[in-house]
Amino acid sequence: GGVYSGPGVTDKGNGIHFSFDPAVAGIGEHEITYSLAETPCFPAFEATRLVEVGEDTEPPRMNCIEDNTQSYIAMYGFELPDYTEEVFIQDDCSGFVMERITQKPKAGTLLSKGIVEVTIEAEDPAGNISSCSFNLSLIEINDFGGFQFGVIPNPAVSHVTIDNPSLIHIDEYHVWNLLGEKVISEKINAKQGAITIPMETLQQGMYFLSIDFENTRETFRIIKN
Repeated sequence: GGVYSGPGVTDKGNGIHFSFDPAVAGIGEHEITYSLAETPCFPAFEATRLVEVGEDTEPPRMNCIEDNTQSYIAMYGFELPDYTEEVFIQDDCSGFVMERITQKPKAGTLLSKGIVEVTIEAEDPAGNISSCSFNLSLIEINDFGGFQFGVIPNPAVSHVTIDNPSLIHIDEYHVWNLLGEKVISEKINAKQGAITIPMETLQQGMYFLSIDFENTRETFRIIKN
């Protein structure tokens, strides 16, 4: 069989097939040649074909996720999912193959209630970049046997507040570190609508807030930034 040759051409050795790598050939017009050596039955034969490689200047196409609302249990927080595989991304040249796809904030980020803008960015092999964003509205669910509590803000910097709109009688609260050590404690013994807990003296990290009320204890996970 014959042999294929030319810039970016790899002959498969079977006289029929070859592959062409435009990245190796480079931008411009290239000649691909098929050569067949002379045999006792056939004369030598050669054929050429021109292939033009253009520069990829078009960014990938993206169909982003629509704005949506997610609810989560307050004591666990909301861990941001990986949305990169849910966004449709396609490039005219590389198809579904991307150099990179990133998400900001990153998947696994612990978030609290509010509206968060999530941005997905894709870069094709030629370096063209597209991005899209959507808003994620987060709603806390605090349902403890019909009682309603909120712990805000979370993550916190200087303080957190126990939101008690139903004016449940709270006996006391405690803040624990990951070693199980009690670092903050206060007896309340009252029906207060809001209780502020100072956090300035605590180091950054994860803590647990336990609230004792009506012979019941419920625990929240809180983050100190």
